[in-house]
Amino acid sequence: MEDSELVHVLYDDVVTPRSDDGSSEAGTADDASRSLDSDIDPENGEGTEGLYLFHGRYVMVTYNRSQVGDHEKFFEYLTDSLQAQMPALSGDKGSKTVEFSCYGAMELHKDGSPHYHVVFAFSDRIHWKDARRKFSVWIPVEGKEDRVVDTTSIQFRPRKKKDSVAVFLGSTQAYCAKEGNKFIFGNRIPPEVQSSKRKAEDDIYREAIASASYEEAKTLFETKVPRDYVRNYCSYSAFLNSKKLKVAVPHKANFKVNDWAVPEELLQWKAANFDRDAGGRPVALIIRGPARCGKTEWAMSFGKPAEMTHSWCVDALSNDCTHLVLNDIDVKGFKRWREFLGGQRSIVVSGKYRHESVMEWGKPTIWTCNKDNDPRKDKHVREYLKNSPVVVVDVKKPLFLLDS
Repeated sequence: MEDSELVHVLYDDVVTPRSDDGSSEAGTADDASRSLDSDIDPENGEGTEGLYLFHGRYVMVTYNRSQVGDHEKFFEYLTDSLQAQMPALSGDKGSKTVEFSCYGAMELHKDGSPHYHVVFAFSDRIHWKDARRKFSVWIPVEGKEDRVVDTTSIQFRPRKKKDSVAVFLGSTQAYCAKEGNKFIFGNRIPPEVQSSKRKAEDDIYREAIASASYEEAKTLFETKVPRDYVRNYCSYSAFLNSKKLKVAVPHKANFKVNDWAVPEELLQWKAANFDRDAGGRPVALIIRGPARCGKTEWAMSFGKPAEMTHSWCVDALSNDCTHLVLNDIDVKGFKRWREFLGGQRSIVVSGKYRHESVMEWGKPTIWTCNKDNDPRKDKHVREYLKNSPVVVVDVKKPLFLLDS
């Protein structure tokens, strides 16, 4: 079969010559890649004729037997020619086209004729059935009105599967600049070249980070990346929760209280920890008593409390709350009991799908419980309380007076 009858398929990773009926003419993809590596040697061969189907973002192209002896002029003709071939971005109505970067160099054959090595990086994958025609450089010729193709002897070196983008760009651009070549053109392509799609997504995430509120960020995700938002809902929700500006507010009682009838120990504890600035770390309070006697309601009746019931909930905390009320907590599943009972100045907080972070604290804690879930039933808590200033009050009767 004649070379002109071959159709060569060029991907980022392999180059496989194929006949018009689709059958392989060059064995394995690795064999084809190896033969191509030898073809790109400027001292050997003059390029492979035929069609190349190029599907990818990165490629090194060699232009043999060029008629242009000025590398800067060649760069100008190259960019003009390639820009005219750029397809529209996928999903775009034609207002934007795929962008490209290139970095190359001119070398001279032994007879003094120039050839060029050029490394290309495209912002999106392109699919060209006749890559040799698309990569052709059109140059002006004196005495002719229309431009002509500089050379048809064009060779391709794709990125192999085993090579990362960074390795491919590094090795090919180093080849262009070898031995201190002074005939360099274009800007060196960094290995972190992003696709247009990835860049657009990154812009969305940057906008979300800069957003002022939970609602603003949530709307951005729902409108700009709805599919990803649904598929990775847990991750997005974890981020959105960080945008929630939780504001502590005074508690509204579940029933109307006429007055409180609390033991003197509770009033003394409240005065020491709320009614004046005592300095130092606050002292925690444990209130044990029967159900429905008003323990939690009294603890929530002053200041701007944060409340956790039954288990740990990081979302219950806020920077402007005055104190924390722990209601019916099982101490065995509450790993941070020591930090809160000790009134630590800062605490380590985390939650499901969230990283640990340090939160400024130093606020009093009121732990309300009945006999069954008394934290003192845990031996570690009992030992801790022996040398701790935590105030423990046992309540025998209701702490409130109802309207008659």
